[in-house]
Amino acid sequence: MGFSQTLDRFYNRHWSGKRAKRLAQILADHLPPCTTLLDAGCGKGDLAFHLSLCAPHTAISACDTVDRFQYKNHLNFVHQTQNDRLPFADNSFDVVTLNFVLHHTDDYLPLLAEAKRVSRRHVVIMDHTHHNIVEYLILCAIDIPGNIPAGIYTPFNYKTPAQWTDIFAKAALAVRSFQKGICWMPAFLKPIFVRKMHFVAVLEK
Repeated sequence: MGFSQTLDRFYNRHWSGKRAKRLAQILADHLPPCTTLLDAGCGKGDLAFHLSLCAPHTAISACDTVDRFQYKNHLNFVHQTQNDRLPFADNSFDVVTLNFVLHHTDDYLPLLAEAKRVSRRHVVIMDHTHHNIVEYLILCAIDIPGNIPAGIYTPFNYKTPAQWTDIFAKAALAVRSFQKGICWMPAFLKPIFVRKMHFVAVLEK
């Protein structure tokens, strides 16, 4: 077994599930009232599954361009066959979430436009931000273990808060809340890896 495979196995066994469970609770605490939700770019589906436990009255669907979804017996998964278009009609869901997805793209705006199209009202984003080169390098270090070994495209395309604000304005999405400092890590890692570099934003059409 190569180093990348070993790192991927270690990450999934000891970190991925705990991270998803904590992030699902954070996301549930920030969701606007909704009965239907799409987790776009869901990956293996860990976060979507735990979110369904935190928000049992919300019907959750999920989609991704890569079919690695592990919860097909619990949630509706749709394989996205076109990179530039979500496989749903306009206004299909009350809320569309993009959870640590946009920084894996070269251009945020096309996917934001698609999320806006299939949402009736709200788009909720959890992602990274940085304020200086040190924080940028920390984000690079965080992203490598869970993505590079699994072959996930990782261009390290992180934005500053000002850049996020500009992107939301270009997407014609109003910012209803923007909370930095969310954390899913053990307390002893918070001073190094949190530093207000992760956020939840609730956007409205």
